[in-house]
Amino acid sequence: PGGGKDVLLALLGGAKEITAVEINPGSIKAVQEFSSFNGNIYDFSNVKIFVGDGRSFVRRSSERYDIIYLSLVFTQKASMLGYSLAENYVFTKEAFDDYLDHLDEDGRVAVLLHDSSDLLKTFTTAISVLQDRGISPEQALKHIIIIQENMGMEIPDLAHFPLFILRESPFTREEAVDILKTALIMNKRPLFIPYVYEQEPYSLIGPSISLEEFISISPINLKPVVDDRPFFYNFDKGIPPLLAVLFLISLSLAGIFLIPYYSKRKKEEIKDSQAAPSIFHFLLYFTCLGVGFMLIEIALIQKFILFLGYPTLAFSVTLFSILLGGGLGSLSSNLIRKRPIRNISWIALGIAAIALAYIFILPFLLDRFLSSSVLTRSLVAMAIVFPAGFLMGIPFPSGLRVLNDFFPQDIAWMWAINAVMSVLGSILAVIIAILFGFTWALLAGALAYILIFYRFRSLSVLSGPPEEQP
Repeated sequence: PGGGKDVLLALLGGAKEITAVEINPGSIKAVQEFSSFNGNIYDFSNVKIFVGDGRSFVRRSSERYDIIYLSLVFTQKASMLGYSLAENYVFTKEAFDDYLDHLDEDGRVAVLLHDSSDLLKTFTTAISVLQDRGISPEQALKHIIIIQENMGMEIPDLAHFPLFILRESPFTREEAVDILKTALIMNKRPLFIPYVYEQEPYSLIGPSISLEEFISISPINLKPVVDDRPFFYNFDKGIPPLLAVLFLISLSLAGIFLIPYYSKRKKEEIKDSQAAPSIFHFLLYFTCLGVGFMLIEIALIQKFILFLGYPTLAFSVTLFSILLGGGLGSLSSNLIRKRPIRNISWIALGIAAIALAYIFILPFLLDRFLSSSVLTRSLVAMAIVFPAGFLMGIPFPSGLRVLNDFFPQDIAWMWAINAVMSVLGSILAVIIAILFGFTWALLAGALAYILIFYRFRSLSVLSGPPEEQP
């Protein structure tokens, strides 16, 4: 509710019961502190205020509502600055399913948006949700109403703070006529009302083109977003230019490290044993560690945002668990000095197995504990993430010990390469998530560790430097 404007309007509109959810506790404190000015709107007996993420609150709620209203939930600028960690689950297909499932009969979802871009994306998402429920695109249009402020002039492709209304049951012709009359009385401009005001581009879907064709011919990205790929405010088709530039810069920096080093060491190899690892084994090893670690870490942080209900809490809990587990894993790496290469290869395979298991197990576990308290959910998240963090903490120090046995002069180089690849991995995680989803980012992280296992498995007969071999 922010400063409470929507709560005030609901009270003035005669709402019998109001449930307001605000993710920022500071906003609620401000309204309460200035209660003498705003009329104590949060202290009314029929007003309930909760701190949390609105989507997460709805998923955990057992209540049903006449109206679920989302008023300018995000700004495009805020979302663009945080692709990997922003809490963009409010406008996904699964979110609209949750909203519809929590409505009373004839209840409505109302979304106040910014402009034409997010309006069109909300429109395609809603149509897709209704299609998944067995409703044809042409019939789905009868479930949707769009109106906006009257700006005094009619510009076809411009929408200014449009109000998008969705209902699970279709609007009747009589309801549509009444809504049009009310909108005109209130000096609102209709953009789409079934039966009585069906204008392009919204009316094109169904009789003229399919939803897929509608999306493909659009100059901007209107593909409906899902929980696994929740970048609602990404309107670029493909990789956003700013992110592509950042990736190319990071790739160039990685090349600055790798190419001269590769050229310098190309002809160097251990001559005492053909089975011994070459320097390029370690180059691949620390590259995969840097990229794989970040792919798994960022994917897990994003997976827990909806579960925990707060982006900052998801970041803190997940990062704490990974770092705590990683620290203890690094400490325990002292215990695997015997046959370290073999142990490294099997630990890498174990990390990949856990990452793959997350893909299948996480949805079940998160749904199972979704209704629990914040503390319980945080502890569950820590318990889930800790094993991966523990195992991911072992390969780096273990790899440095093995490297010290064969190429002690290259420790600083490998440390630097791992750091550069960690930066590259974090950007790559976001790119993969935008194009395919965070599940694929998690899978890519698992593949990085599988590559370590594959390359080092053949070397597992070694237990120390070449001079220790028979």
